[in-house]
Amino acid sequence: MDKILAGMLVLILVVLGTLIYQHLDQPVVRVAVAGQLDDAEREQIRSAVRSHLSGGMLSADVDGLTEGILALSWPRGVTIRRSWPDTLRIEVEKPAVVAGWRDAYLASDGQVVRLPGGRDDLPRFECSLAEPQRAMEVFHRLSLAGLRDGLKVDRLTENALGEWGVELSRADGTGSVSVILGAESVQERFERFLVVYRQLLNDRLTEIGHIDARYDNGVAVSWVPGESGQTLVAARQVEAVGSI
Repeated sequence: MDKILAGMLVLILVVLGTLIYQHLDQPVVRVAVAGQLDDAEREQIRSAVRSHLSGGMLSADVDGLTEGILALSWPRGVTIRRSWPDTLRIEVEKPAVVAGWRDAYLASDGQVVRLPGGRDDLPRFECSLAEPQRAMEVFHRLSLAGLRDGLKVDRLTENALGEWGVELSRADGTGSVSVILGAESVQERFERFLVVYRQLLNDRLTEIGHIDARYDNGVAVSWVPGESGQTLVAARQVEAVGSI
């Protein structure tokens, strides 16, 4: 008799457990995505969840969902929580992207990431030889130097010969200029350009076609058609501040 009662008790517990599990394992109806994401990024997360989701609230493979989201390449961290009766809450950590790189973007650590949405507000890197980390190093140094004169880097280029160039604009939006820097002593040449810019050119950007800083003691300024002269060579000695 005792064995029968014990067996019945076990059976009841199994049935109750099964009923409770089935009650809690409701279908996932809603996926709530948190984080500093735009609409395209949120939708890509939801799409990744839908393609990897199987089972209900309890039986869902959270580890599999996490791996599916991280496989998108741009999420840096994912946290998934169950919120009954029918919601999965997903928090996604997104990298800070600082520049466009070919058909993707560069994060602040130099890693290449692909975002579903476009970013038109970022500088562009167009490099034939340099790796992302090298391009990021050049960008940071030139950006820091130009910041003192209210100039920001809009475009950084490197051709097949390893020669660097930069397109700059005033932070207040009142002018822009293109500077050729060459393959060697890039920062020194940029600092030389800044000296000439401060002394002669800061109020004449709209008259300039481009500037060639590949000279030992100065820069060559090519003026836009219709302005006075075609080329002006402005020579100014500057103290070397190191090269990149």
